[in-house]
Amino acid sequence: MSWRTNALVGLLVLGTYAAVRPDLIRDVDVRVLLASLLVIAVVLCLLTTWWQSRCRSYRCSDCGHVFGAGTGAHLLGQNWFGSLRGNCPGCGIRSWFPQTDS
Repeated sequence: MSWRTNALVGLLVLGTYAAVRPDLIRDVDVRVLLASLLVIAVVLCLLTTWWQSRCRSYRCSDCGHVFGAGTGAHLLGQNWFGSLRGNCPGCGIRSWFPQTDS
């Protein structure tokens, strides 16, 4: 799961809540509601990438080196379906690295 998934789910849930509760939009200015949605999505994204950088490790399929990726690599890099695209710190090859079980 990447941060993009959490951001999309958060926006969809909050958007659905706003659609079901139209009085919320009448009571709160639309700009305030949109700003709140944006802040919640950004905080959710940052928390997810922080968690991924602390809890996930990846294995290079060429040299077998197990390494962790920083928050920036998770936030700006391509990470889909348990794999991360980047450079191996052991051998320097650029590839998709599968997530390890540990």
